[in-house]
Amino acid sequence: MGEYGGSKGVAKNLLRIIIVDDELPIRQRLQMFDWLACGAEVVGEAENGEEALDLCASLLPDIVFTDIKMPVMTGLDLLKQISQEYPEIPVVLITSFDDFNYVHQALKMGAVDYLMKVTLRQEELAQTIDKARAWIQNRFSQKEYERGELRKHKSQMFRQMLGHSQPQPQEQSQELLKELLQPERLPELPFRFIRLITRVKREDEMVVDQQLQEVLNVLQKKNKPAGPCYWFWFSINLGDYLVWFPHAQTLDELTAAANHMLSHIRASLATSMPYLFHEAAVYAIISSEVHSYSEYREVFRETFYWVDYCFFNEDYSVFMGKPVPMQVMDGKLEFELRTGFRRSLTDISSFNEYIRNDFNAWMLKHRVHPAGIRMFLKSELQEWNSGSKDIAQDHNQLATRIDQSATMDELISNMIYWMEDKRGDFVRTEIRRAKEMIQQRLGEPVTLSAIAEEVGLSGDYFGRLFHEELGMTFKEYLTRCRIEKAIELLQTTNLKVYTVSEMVGFPSYRYFAPLFRKFTGLSPSDYKRG
Repeated sequence: MGEYGGSKGVAKNLLRIIIVDDELPIRQRLQMFDWLACGAEVVGEAENGEEALDLCASLLPDIVFTDIKMPVMTGLDLLKQISQEYPEIPVVLITSFDDFNYVHQALKMGAVDYLMKVTLRQEELAQTIDKARAWIQNRFSQKEYERGELRKHKSQMFRQMLGHSQPQPQEQSQELLKELLQPERLPELPFRFIRLITRVKREDEMVVDQQLQEVLNVLQKKNKPAGPCYWFWFSINLGDYLVWFPHAQTLDELTAAANHMLSHIRASLATSMPYLFHEAAVYAIISSEVHSYSEYREVFRETFYWVDYCFFNEDYSVFMGKPVPMQVMDGKLEFELRTGFRRSLTDISSFNEYIRNDFNAWMLKHRVHPAGIRMFLKSELQEWNSGSKDIAQDHNQLATRIDQSATMDELISNMIYWMEDKRGDFVRTEIRRAKEMIQQRLGEPVTLSAIAEEVGLSGDYFGRLFHEELGMTFKEYLTRCRIEKAIELLQTTNLKVYTVSEMVGFPSYRYFAPLFRKFTGLSPSDYKRG
């Protein structure tokens, strides 16, 4: 089929047409029309239905224009075969005045439209192609929706299967796996699978997930199901995907496939989301070998070791096997870290520098498991913050920020932000002024370049300085401020949710709602209801 540019529109490229008619003069007359003006091109001709089916197999056209009365195979028989073998190709009938009984029958069978041979005009051709284009887009959208629903179902099934506490017999495991992978077949034993994982800020997870699913769809469509390198996939969660190979693959083949997927994903992010490209980490994990269908759950669980490993911001690429085990936060390590950590708290202005440098270096050196370090930080900062007027609320905000940190960089940014929020500004005058301006203009279009100009700095230097001083990018800080202002308005006013969204500067409620849920765990409406 022609490339339509994903879900963004069928009209991106020319629609590929084949013409089927046993009369050469008719085919020649049809060729004379201005197909390019209609957004189409004729890529093949056939004298009968059998030749047309061969062309469908070799050219994969977008639309078939066919006569009804032909030798060897009639247009109605061709329509029936195309509907069965190529259901995504619409058929347009080319008819004579005495063919109307067949036309009605063909329309009931699914033909998109019909055209009269003798009286056909350019305007009618353009209208028919537009109708076929709309049919293709509707069909494409429906298929995408069905595929999306199927992947959601598979994702739920997979998580339920992982949740089983007891090992299952081989036959039962095989049946469950077979049900999960339908309509695809079980991989040949022994097999390995690929897990693709993306790490981005929580507010960007949804939009990046949509982009990656489009990339995986396009890549999968280029594979032939019967081919030795064919693979299929489904989503486990936002930014987390499983790739399966029905045929056995060597490690070299799997590595090449994983690198191929990563290169396309990164290229797509760089093109469509350049503002996120440097903040999105994408990597692939090649599993250990699965020797029986009852083993695949345990083998999948092993891949989580790499998820924790990548917390430390390693170079993201293709991983296989098992990473070096992480250390448990024992008494000795805890004492060592606590000494430097508490020393930094005695001088609040030095906390940012300590967290960005000494703390970061200590973590990379000792590789303490993220769960242990999160527990340590929550305990230490809760104790330090025990004099707060609202200890419970402060502790909940802190715990949420620490637990939601997927990487070391994000953890450091969240701690610095929380500390500044609690103990005031210890930043340069230009950054303090910028923060004040952001707070005053949350409902307006706020850009880094405009704020940088007002504080007397170049955009590039201001962006770097902002990140160094606050531990987060300008965009991240602006989003946080807007969400926090929205929370305040929802708590203290009776304003409608969409009004609050506009007042804090979000371009649409559709964009505001998923960001709000990522920060609070609730939709704006649920949060307002309390």
